[in-house]
Amino acid sequence: MERTDEFCVEVLPRKSNGEDGRWEWGPDTARHRLTLLEGVLISGREQWDVFQREFLEDVDGDSRTTKWKSVWDESNINYQNGKTELKSLFPDVPFDFPKPTYLLRKIIEGCTDTDDLIVDFFSGSGTAAQAALEVNARDREEPGLTHHNSEPGSYGKFHILSKPRLLPFSFATFQ
Repeated sequence: MERTDEFCVEVLPRKSNGEDGRWEWGPDTARHRLTLLEGVLISGREQWDVFQREFLEDVDGDSRTTKWKSVWDESNINYQNGKTELKSLFPDVPFDFPKPTYLLRKIIEGCTDTDDLIVDFFSGSGTAAQAALEVNARDREEPGLTHHNSEPGSYGKFHILSKPRLLPFSFATFQ
């Protein structure tokens, strides 16, 4: 990143409408990730811009699993799918807007590593636990879940709401 007379064009952060912009990274980060940067001549503007290349592995060798979108609009995320899932377990769906397992699974896959602990303080119908078990079943040789009831007298409806949903995962233990 040292300036030389040969092969050097100054590129300033500009938005597509010509307004001043800002760089995503500071100089130290850019030096560290220099192999990810690519200068591109923008046709029509006849100006250079800098883009970040996307690779399956990052500079530290960690695998990327997904590139997050700003808006999730997949049909699998619709709460109606959560209702459909619960209707298969309960004659009367106990929640108005239940989250579908797909949504929680997507969050878990994108935000956790293999041995991370997932805590759901408001267990509800066990959607987060089911999603965690599904991810574990796919990614680990010995998947598991341990459920600890909160203090006596609190919600304590695990045996009614969550347990039926999680029984198909015979490796789950309940304490």
